[in-house]
Amino acid sequence: MPAMAVNSFMGCYSTLPTGASAVSPDDLPIGVALPSTSSGCASVCLEYYAVHYSLWQASSTQCYCSGDSPRALDSNYDRNIDAGNIDGCTATSDYHAYMLETSMSLVGQYASVTLGDDQEKPGLYPTFQECFASCVDSTQAVVMYNQPYGNFFCYCTPIAAAGAASSSSASFFIYSHPAGAYGSAASTFVRRQLRERMAIARNRALRAVCPNELTACRVSSDDDTSFECIDTQSELESCGGCVYGEYNNATAILGTDCGTSAGTSLGGATCLKGKCVSFACKAGYVLVDGQCVA
Repeated sequence: MPAMAVNSFMGCYSTLPTGASAVSPDDLPIGVALPSTSSGCASVCLEYYAVHYSLWQASSTQCYCSGDSPRALDSNYDRNIDAGNIDGCTATSDYHAYMLETSMSLVGQYASVTLGDDQEKPGLYPTFQECFASCVDSTQAVVMYNQPYGNFFCYCTPIAAAGAASSSSASFFIYSHPAGAYGSAASTFVRRQLRERMAIARNRALRAVCPNELTACRVSSDDDTSFECIDTQSELESCGGCVYGEYNNATAILGTDCGTSAGTSLGGATCLKGKCVSFACKAGYVLVDGQCVA
């Protein structure tokens, strides 16, 4: 019998994941109200946005839906997870996060844990999602932020005992689930999401050679062993992606050399948020919405 899917609390975060979208009344069917709680936010994100994560900000009463998991560190490499529990975040400006339709059910948050006799070396992962994936064949998963490493410690070992309940940013989050059932539910859709999540985790591990926000780009089309770290959102010669392709990712979308844009004067273009924008054109061309048109 397939495992029952639940929406599980996974901490409070100071910043949103990349690609998170604010829920708008324009995106909801007529008669469906905007959510007013974190659990309501989770329901809306699951039913109308078909994503993996919901994030609720109490201070603005705004719900966000995301296909990407919140991360241990923010874009400045500072701690991203903050104090809070299933009832809410200590700082109302933080984002109360849920993983949606997962078989990982939150048991609780604790100040300390005692591992069982088969204690294992913990894994280190940037997200809860990757910890859950690694514990797919275990009946428990334990996640805890580790300050020196800037990642989450992840244990798949059953817990012998837990300390007092805690809502600090250093809490041990204990989850239970049927072994082998991570992410499963009584639907083909959710099983497909599991496969996609696992593929994302594997692909990220292969390409985890550059700091956050930078992409490992091959340096030439005939060399697949060398790379450089590039910000493809602003790099003039690799705008929107790597011109010669990503290192260890043959299916990635290729970028554009903005300097070769048709009709653009030498030095007359820039890369803005992954798109080429021209601001000076050659003779015979006119500038229209950032493009040189004959």
